[in-house]
Amino acid sequence: MKQQNGAAIRAIRTAKKIGVREFARNTGCSHGFICNVEAERAYVSVKKLQDFADELNVPLAAIMRDPS
Repeated sequence: MKQQNGAAIRAIRTAKKIGVREFARNTGCSHGFICNVEAERAYVSVKKLQDFADELNVPLAAIMRDPS
């Protein structure tokens, strides 16, 4: 099952004017991994999604997408 969280993560991150490198650094990820997540090319654990939501200061549901 393919995850579809990347667009939501990117939209919230850019709305908050957080750069990819800053977001990667603050979440303990590489720049490349964040780019792959936002492009829907990487699997992300629920724990990491929660880390992303915490960094973006939004509830986890804001970045969760139903892949169906």
